[in-house]
Amino acid sequence: MTIHCNAIGNPVPSIAWIRARSRTILTYNKTLVFRSITCSESGRYECLAWNGIGNNSTNSCSIDVLCKCV
Repeated sequence: MTIHCNAIGNPVPSIAWIRARSRTILTYNKTLVFRSITCSESGRYECLAWNGIGNNSTNSCSIDVLCKCV
């Protein structure tokens, strides 16, 4: 699964994806890739964009992973 974050600005903004619960930075790319998603990856994720000028921007999304109980 892949989620994308786009931001525009001059200069071009830097982007980071973080896990909202832990505030852990996951990647500094526009795309966040889950190669083999598991139940533990359910939760809120935030895309942060900044360029050192003006206001920073944050958007978030939720991922719900449905798993079978074993």
